[in-house]
Amino acid sequence: MSGVETNVITRGRTSGGAKREIVGTLQDCYRRLGSKSPYKIEVFISEKEALLQDFLKDEKFKQGITAVEDEDAVCYHDNWRGYTRISVSIERLSQFTKPARIGALRREVAHSILHGSLEYRIFRIPENCRQMAVIKGIDSSVLEQSINNLAVAIKECEASKFLVEHDFQWGAWH
Repeated sequence: MSGVETNVITRGRTSGGAKREIVGTLQDCYRRLGSKSPYKIEVFISEKEALLQDFLKDEKFKQGITAVEDEDAVCYHDNWRGYTRISVSIERLSQFTKPARIGALRREVAHSILHGSLEYRIFRIPENCRQMAVIKGIDSSVLEQSINNLAVAIKECEASKFLVEHDFQWGAWH
């Protein structure tokens, strides 16, 4: 992928056409973004959404990750192992139109470029924020999940802005 070391892993029966569409879309996006691309990416493609969710659950457990992610997402990006992984369920992705599929994959590319290092997974909650939570009776796990949700929302806005700034706009699917 334009100088990006790539490893594609599949689970279940994945058709060549679906795999080509996914990998081709990612390759095109990284090619267009050039030097901004990460050095390494893993693409995990599963036939069924349940296979993907089981894989992600197991990976989170292995890495000690407790944060709840958006499990309704079309595709997923993580950097739990120090490099970018984009995970896709063909079953889930196929429910969408081609432009929506392309957009979902491009969104993950944007995240891999903007938030592809582990530092974007570490959040320190300021002490005054922790103290205020104690005063208000907010459990620390609720506070941590709230901060994580806020960070996810900010990263989503950044990814969308990044794609628009690089001419990946609605209607610009080619």
